[in-house]
Amino acid sequence: MNEGQTNFVIKLNEESFYNQIFVDFYTYSGDISIKYEAKGFSVRDYVAGNKKYFVLDKISATKNEVYFYISGEMDSYYSVNYKMITGDSDKIIMAEESGINYLETIEPKFGHKTISIVNSRLKDKRNLLVNFYSLNCEISITRKINGQEKKLENIDYLAQDIILSTDDGYNSEKYDYYMEIVKMDSVAKFDTNWCMVHVSSTENNLNTESDYQKRQLLTSEGVINRIILNKSFPKIEYIYPHINPSGYVLINLNMGTNSKVEIKITIDNKTYKEIETGQSQYFIIEESVLHSNEYCPILITRPNQVCNIIVEITLDSQFYDEEPLIELTFKSKEEIPSFIRKSMIRREAIVGNYHQYFFTELGKKRRGKCNH
Repeated sequence: MNEGQTNFVIKLNEESFYNQIFVDFYTYSGDISIKYEAKGFSVRDYVAGNKKYFVLDKISATKNEVYFYISGEMDSYYSVNYKMITGDSDKIIMAEESGINYLETIEPKFGHKTISIVNSRLKDKRNLLVNFYSLNCEISITRKINGQEKKLENIDYLAQDIILSTDDGYNSEKYDYYMEIVKMDSVAKFDTNWCMVHVSSTENNLNTESDYQKRQLLTSEGVINRIILNKSFPKIEYIYPHINPSGYVLINLNMGTNSKVEIKITIDNKTYKEIETGQSQYFIIEESVLHSNEYCPILITRPNQVCNIIVEITLDSQFYDEEPLIELTFKSKEEIPSFIRKSMIRREAIVGNYHQYFFTELGKKRRGKCNH
């Protein structure tokens, strides 16, 4: 969505059997402000970093439409989805498509949540990496496939799983992961202190395939992407949908251990930089570069367009045994609220009394501008 206002409408049938509606707005680039009109419902809204989440509790039968008015002062890129809840919300298993970095929350009074990972490229027989990065709590992760359980190792708030295409259970329709809170942070206190976890999954790309066949992990501005690369998964590709027509983009690379990686940055499918490095560093893409004829002139000539920035990180084969921990973050001149773990930078951006997070899907994507 470009500068101004757009509307999101949920049409309801009074005969529909449901108790609640979950509505989720997740911002990738920019910032949005949201107002709503929901007759027949009591509404609770929450903010956690770049996610704004609404719980609509049904108090009367209604055929009315529920309106969300999204507005802001800068172009933004975000997804929006809703889910009708007919049972107990704390028993719902959330499904997440591969290819997106989600922000999941666990309410301490429940203490746990089960996530189903959907492998979008199951037929392609690609290795799948599943990643859990906790921001403010220690969690235990157990994978459950076909009745078999595997507990994941937790390294500095990160739990990671790689399902090889040759593994038993790879062809399952879904992979269930049971997340349980072990310990909450004692640094920050809220009326209800959520456990916030970035959950993502992505398949490996092949060097022999064309760029249009490859898939990247969609990430948001200000979100720390933390990963361990190894022999089974030596390469990761992130995509950031830059939509703000003014300002620069900062890419921060943090190397947690001694290793060597190849970095390739492309802007709108055009190579911008290729380097080899073993050190933490940052890259600044100036506004003049983004708007040049070589890269993304469309940002100026046509409003509300996305300029995709892709960062490919490949581990040098000499360091496979090291299994380095690597972090990558995108920032722009205009940044949205962020939540970064206490050992780095701590910025509390939580408001409200959380109840339950729901499933976001790529298919329902809107654009808008942001102002939490």
